Amino acid sequence: VQAYLEEEAPAGGSFRDGWFHPGDVGALSPGGMLRITGRTGEVMNLGGVKVLPAIIEGLLADRAGIADSAAFSLPDALGIEQPWLALPRSVPADPRAVAALVSERFPEIPRIRLLVVDVL
Repeated sequence: VQAYLEEEAPAGGSFRDGWFHPGDVGALSPGGMLRITGRTGEVMNLGGVKVLPAIIEGLLADRAGIADSAAFSLPDALGIEQPWLALPRSVPADPRAVAALVSERFPEIPRIRLLVVDVL
């Protein structure tokens, strides 16, 4: 395999040495089941600590019952990526408690900043 059908050039390094590398991140269960957890292009590099947004979002769903959230990173004034979390206004959780939960699970990353939005 060299490229997508009817494309002249390979797509962004996904095709290498005759193989297709989609950039998926996942793990095999002991029973051999593959679980896809994200894509390498989604990884947030927070001061050298690499975190998938889906891991933070999953933490909130599992431990705080927050089904809708969006974790992302943005560079600060110095160009250093900082973690952010968008939560819909309808979430009944205290934003400070949400930030504390993320800090408890990921003490090595900078404190997450919260953005409350009307709709995700």
